[in-house]
Amino acid sequence: MKFLPIILLAAAALAVQTAFAERNAAPAAMEPGDDAAHQAEADFKARYAKGRCKHAAQALALAKNEDERRALTFLYAYMPRPDVTDYAPEYYAAQTACALRARREMPWGKDVPEREWRHFVLPVRVNNENLDTFRTACYEELKARVQGLAMREAALEVNHWCHEYVTYKPSDARTSSPLASMRTATGRCGEESTFTVAALRAVGIPARQVYTPRWAHTDDNHAWVEVYVDGRWYFLGACEPEPVLNLGWFNKPASRGMLMHTKVFGRYDGPEDVIARTACYTEINVTANYAETARSTVQVLDSAGQPAAGAHRCGRPRLYPLGLGRPRGLGNGRRALRIRAGNGLKGRARHSAPQPPRRRAIRRRVQAHAAARKEQRAGGVARSRRAQSAPPGA
Repeated sequence: MKFLPIILLAAAALAVQTAFAERNAAPAAMEPGDDAAHQAEADFKARYAKGRCKHAAQALALAKNEDERRALTFLYAYMPRPDVTDYAPEYYAAQTACALRARREMPWGKDVPEREWRHFVLPVRVNNENLDTFRTACYEELKARVQGLAMREAALEVNHWCHEYVTYKPSDARTSSPLASMRTATGRCGEESTFTVAALRAVGIPARQVYTPRWAHTDDNHAWVEVYVDGRWYFLGACEPEPVLNLGWFNKPASRGMLMHTKVFGRYDGPEDVIARTACYTEINVTANYAETARSTVQVLDSAGQPAAGAHRCGRPRLYPLGLGRPRGLGNGRRALRIRAGNGLKGRARHSAPQPPRRRAIRRRVQAHAAARKEQRAGGVARSRRAQSAPPGA
């Protein structure tokens, strides 16, 4: 009997050690996006190895299941440092739980690939806006708005919903948060697209903000939204509803644009060309979604004839720096970037980008429909007048 306390202590220690190992071990059954999940786990551990920031550990402790734990691990592995310290762990836990809820409750949730969900639904941040509780505050309203709709129609309907709350107004201030845009009912293109991306993500539809630093025809820029529907990316004008996807006032300017790009939260490994990669985001080139492209290779030399560190392209009316992709082993100061074919580029694009529906053709159909309705109403009025002027008994 005197050995019984020792045996009980040993058994208790073994149970605690086993439970701790199970809590920290990687799950045995993994989904298709598990390489990214493993990478996020490794990046998380490397980032918080010194244990100086307690927020990440506190957030993981709030996870109610393995899905929430993985999602929070991904967020904390790549979010900017100010986002780690400026917002409470409870905030990210609530936003993550809402994102997972939308994935369960939306009919398209099970069809969204893990990669697209992780990078384009789960993240709360879109631009440099202050983070707020838009996702949890507006989820029920948006859910009711898209009830019974397919994914494509739901994306269009969400854009209608956004248009009801926010309209365009130019400004130069810092990007406002989604709820702030709703309160002011205005926003420039960057704020409208931030608002629309947040709304689409709230109902589990992958979305990203796309940006062109300069139009080809003027020294100005623009931001809009790309949405992932039924296995491919489409574009739409934020808070500018249209009857179909891939339709906006900027169809023609985008087809002439030199470069369209977006920044993706985390380590993104999609099919697009990578322009730059940091510890927090991956910048990708999406120009091929709008125009035929060709890979342009340039070599920039300094006054001494040596390879230079940067490059510029000539824009009207001044020089404007153009971000170049990774060297890809070209050497000698040469770098490659996929941009719109033309403008003196040698060679041709290998494929043609999918052509969006032409706005002029859609306008003609709408005008024809309106004319038919007008003619029908005019015919009805004429018949009514004839009936009124007819003598009694005629």
